[in-house]
Amino acid sequence: MYVQGKNTKIINSYLRYLIEHGPAPDFPSDERERRKAFSVILRYVASYYLRWTPLELYNHLTFEIAETYKLNALISKLGLRKAESLGYSSLVIEAYPQERFPREQQIVITMYEDIVAGRANKWPTSFFAGQNETGRQLARELVRYVISKHFPYSDVESLYAAFAENGKMSEQFKRLRIYDCYKQFWNTTLDCLHDSIEDERRCPALYSYYSFTRAYESVIRRKQDARSRKRKRATLAPTAQAAISGS
Repeated sequence: MYVQGKNTKIINSYLRYLIEHGPAPDFPSDERERRKAFSVILRYVASYYLRWTPLELYNHLTFEIAETYKLNALISKLGLRKAESLGYSSLVIEAYPQERFPREQQIVITMYEDIVAGRANKWPTSFFAGQNETGRQLARELVRYVISKHFPYSDVESLYAAFAENGKMSEQFKRLRIYDCYKQFWNTTLDCLHDSIEDERRCPALYSYYSFTRAYESVIRRKQDARSRKRKRATLAPTAQAAISGS
């Protein structure tokens, strides 16, 4: 029953827990490593016990099945999302980062609306699966949805111009509860827009223009700030000298 090869330790620890009712697997202390270990167990259950493909696991994993294989207890032990109320979709996506699942857009939209409506407090830890491509695609779906709902610009140039205002748009992202997601994948809101927008609306020329404009304005501001500090020091110097002379 026990296995040999890659991930032997975590799988055999899980099997002792499942079959012999031994202690729960001893997971790593690092959160990211704990999640990787759970993904190993989830993939093992899918392939060895259920004989399911990743897509079948994504579509058919229920609370009752997870309970049978003691996955819910492990989810609770690891502090992962509350599977019985939020479903297992993000955990399956995280376990198979190279797979494409058909309802990714609906998952992220439903989760976002739950957060905005107060039915959930925040995104589950590692919902966007770190910085891998699956997580990035979920983030793109979320950004596209938020743009369509809250930034209904009639032309793409106005959209690029708005997102080029990084400070203002960052505040908007915080208000709209997507700032943490945005910061996982992009440096600026303009980068976020250009990477997320639909292919037919994406405009490299506008992206280059506003990227250059923003960089140029940043250089000008730094020069102005430097001159301002220099003038201030020049103004304060005679005052300081007079104080020294008077003493």
